[in-house]
Amino acid sequence: MIDTFQKSRLSAGRAYLDDLVFDSLALQLTIARIGLLSRGTLRSLAEAEGITAIDFNILGAIRRGSHSGSIRPSDLGKLFALTSGTITYRTDSLVELGLVERMSQADDRRVVQLRLTPAGEAKVDKVMTGYTSVLNEKLKAVDGWP
Repeated sequence: MIDTFQKSRLSAGRAYLDDLVFDSLALQLTIARIGLLSRGTLRSLAEAEGITAIDFNILGAIRRGSHSGSIRPSDLGKLFALTSGTITYRTDSLVELGLVERMSQADDRRVVQLRLTPAGEAKVDKVMTGYTSVLNEKLKAVDGWP
Protein backbone atom coordinates (compact mmCIF):
# COMPACT_ATOMS: atom_id res chain seq x y z
CA MET A 1 0.00 0.00 0.00
CA ILE A 2 1.29 3.45 -0.92
CA ASP A 3 1.18 5.99 1.85
CA THR A 4 0.63 9.73 1.45
CA PHE A 5 4.36 10.50 1.57
CA GLN A 6 5.10 8.07 -1.28
CA LYS A 7 2.20 9.48 -3.33
CA SER A 8 3.57 13.00 -2.96
CA ARG A 9 7.06 11.80 -4.00
CA LEU A 10 5.63 10.04 -7.06
CA SER A 11 3.65 13.13 -7.96
CA ALA A 12 6.73 15.34 -7.58
CA GLY A 13 8.77 12.93 -9.71
CA ARG A 14 6.14 12.95 -12.44
CA ALA A 15 6.05 16.78 -12.39
CA TYR A 16 9.86 16.85 -12.62
CA LEU A 17 9.79 14.57 -15.68
CA ASP A 18 7.05 16.67 -17.28
CA ASP A 19 9.15 19.81 -16.74
CA LEU A 20 12.22 18.03 -18.14
CA VAL A 21 10.37 16.99 -21.30
CA PHE A 22 8.97 20.50 -21.70
CA ASP A 23 12.45 22.03 -21.22
CA SER A 24 13.89 19.60 -23.77
CA LEU A 25 11.25 20.52 -26.35
CA ALA A 26 11.74 24.22 -25.67
CA LEU A 27 15.50 23.79 -26.22
CA GLN A 28 14.92 21.93 -29.48
CA LEU A 29 12.59 24.67 -30.71
CA THR A 30 15.11 27.35 -29.76
CA ILE A 31 17.88 25.51 -31.64
CA ALA A 32 15.63 25.15 -34.70
CA ARG A 33 14.76 28.86 -34.54
CA ILE A 34 18.44 29.80 -34.33
CA GLY A 35 19.12 27.55 -37.35
CA LEU A 36 16.43 29.30 -39.37
CA LEU A 37 17.73 32.73 -38.37
CA SER A 38 21.25 31.67 -39.25
CA ARG A 39 20.44 30.29 -42.71
CA GLY A 40 18.21 33.23 -43.62
CA THR A 41 20.82 35.73 -42.49
CA LEU A 42 23.60 34.03 -44.43
CA ARG A 43 21.48 33.77 -47.57
CA SER A 44 20.52 37.46 -47.44
CA LEU A 45 24.07 38.68 -46.86
CA ALA A 46 25.54 36.43 -49.54
CA GLU A 47 22.93 37.53 -52.09
CA ALA A 48 23.62 41.18 -51.25
CA GLU A 49 27.22 40.44 -52.27
CA GLY A 50 26.16 38.84 -55.56
CA ILE A 51 26.70 35.20 -54.58
CA THR A 52 24.52 32.40 -53.29
CA ALA A 53 24.71 30.88 -49.82
CA ILE A 54 26.16 27.73 -51.42
CA ASP A 55 28.83 29.86 -53.12
CA PHE A 56 29.68 31.41 -49.77
CA ASN A 57 29.96 27.98 -48.15
CA ILE A 58 32.27 26.87 -50.95
CA LEU A 59 34.40 30.00 -50.52
CA GLY A 60 34.61 29.31 -46.79
CA ALA A 61 35.60 25.69 -47.40
CA ILE A 62 38.32 26.78 -49.82
CA ARG A 63 39.62 29.21 -47.21
CA ARG A 64 39.69 26.48 -44.56
CA GLY A 65 40.78 23.85 -47.10
CA SER A 66 44.28 23.21 -45.98
CA HIS A 67 47.38 24.81 -44.58
CA SER A 68 48.18 26.17 -48.03
CA GLY A 69 44.78 27.86 -48.34
CA SER A 70 43.76 25.71 -51.28
CA ILE A 71 41.63 22.61 -51.78
CA ARG A 72 40.94 20.11 -54.54
CA PRO A 73 37.52 20.24 -56.19
CA SER A 74 37.02 16.54 -55.37
CA ASP A 75 37.44 17.37 -51.68
CA LEU A 76 34.72 20.03 -51.99
CA GLY A 77 32.46 17.45 -53.58
CA LYS A 78 32.99 15.08 -50.68
CA LEU A 79 32.52 17.83 -48.11
CA PHE A 80 29.20 19.02 -49.53
CA ALA A 81 28.07 15.66 -51.00
CA LEU A 82 27.89 17.21 -54.48
CA THR A 83 28.75 15.68 -57.84
CA SER A 84 31.90 16.69 -59.68
CA GLY A 85 29.69 18.37 -62.30
CA THR A 86 27.99 20.51 -59.68
CA ILE A 87 31.32 21.49 -58.12
CA THR A 88 32.70 22.38 -61.56
CA TYR A 89 29.63 24.52 -62.33
CA ARG A 90 29.80 26.34 -58.98
CA THR A 91 33.56 26.91 -59.14
CA ASP A 92 33.34 28.07 -62.77
CA SER A 93 30.99 30.85 -61.66
CA LEU A 94 33.29 31.77 -58.76
CA VAL A 95 36.28 31.88 -61.14
CA GLU A 96 34.30 34.13 -63.52
CA LEU A 97 33.50 36.45 -60.61
CA GLY A 98 37.21 36.66 -59.83
CA LEU A 99 36.76 35.13 -56.37
CA VAL A 100 38.56 31.82 -56.96
CA GLU A 101 41.49 30.74 -59.08
CA ARG A 102 42.43 27.30 -60.32
CA MET A 103 46.03 26.17 -60.04
CA SER A 104 47.65 23.11 -61.57
CA GLN A 105 50.48 21.41 -59.76
CA ALA A 106 53.82 21.70 -61.52
CA ASP A 107 54.63 17.99 -61.16
CA ASP A 108 51.17 16.74 -62.19
CA ARG A 109 48.99 19.06 -64.26
CA ARG A 110 45.99 16.75 -63.77
CA VAL A 111 45.80 17.80 -60.12
CA VAL A 112 43.88 21.04 -59.76
CA GLN A 113 43.72 23.11 -56.60
CA LEU A 114 41.30 25.95 -55.87
CA ARG A 115 42.44 29.04 -54.01
CA LEU A 116 40.70 32.28 -53.07
CA THR A 117 41.81 35.43 -54.81
CA PRO A 118 42.23 38.60 -52.75
CA ALA A 119 38.71 39.57 -53.90
CA GLY A 120 37.44 36.19 -52.67
CA GLU A 121 39.13 36.69 -49.30
CA ALA A 122 37.54 40.13 -49.01
CA LYS A 123 34.10 38.74 -49.94
CA VAL A 124 34.32 36.03 -47.26
CA ASP A 125 35.45 38.60 -44.68
CA LYS A 126 32.65 41.00 -45.56
CA VAL A 127 29.89 38.38 -45.42
CA MET A 128 31.25 36.85 -42.18
CA THR A 129 31.51 40.24 -40.48
CA GLY A 130 27.94 41.10 -41.44
CA TYR A 131 26.73 37.62 -40.54
CA THR A 132 28.21 37.78 -37.05
CA SER A 133 26.82 41.24 -36.42
CA VAL A 134 23.31 40.56 -37.71
CA LEU A 135 23.05 37.14 -36.10
CA ASN A 136 24.10 38.48 -32.71
CA GLU A 137 21.37 41.12 -32.97
CA LYS A 138 18.75 38.58 -34.01
CA LEU A 139 19.73 36.16 -31.26
CA LYS A 140 19.01 38.81 -28.65
CA ALA A 141 15.35 38.34 -29.61
CA VAL A 142 15.46 34.62 -28.73
CA ASP A 143 13.98 34.02 -25.28
CA GLY A 144 16.65 33.23 -22.73
CA TRP A 145 19.57 34.27 -24.93
CA PRO A 146 22.24 36.14 -22.96
